Amino acid sequence: SLEDFGAVPDEPESNLTNTKAFNDAISAAEPGDTILIPGGKTFYLIGGVVGANLTNVSIAFEGDIRAVPDLDLWPQTDDDGYVDLIALTSCKDLHITGPGTIDGQGKTWWNQCLIGKISYGSRPSLLSVYYS
Repeated sequence: SLEDFGAVPDEPESNLTNTKAFNDAISAAEPGDTILIPGGKTFYLIGGVVGANLTNVSIAFEGDIRAVPDLDLWPQTDDDGYVDLIALTSCKDLHITGPGTIDGQGKTWWNQCLIGKISYGSRPSLLSVYYS
């Protein structure tokens, strides 16, 4: 569970802690493991959850993930874009399951585009899966 790695549910101000906990859970995952987002809870994150080379791992979204769209806090790419909320690369037999919701707070990002604060192409993706 994300909570085993220090995640704190239902507190938007815990977004940095929760992002680190999700990354720590991914780093610790071994073949056959399930990374659990517990049901009945919401975990607030900023971008930068990254998993690479996972094999036979499940991510069970029983609870919810909600992005905190703080443009000043959100990590940026080298070309002034914003990193994806969750990016998974070069994974094999990866299973993403569960009834939970991943809410990227897209309206906030779109509004920033409309007022010209950020470009359309700089917005982060919610969930990206590459080379898997």
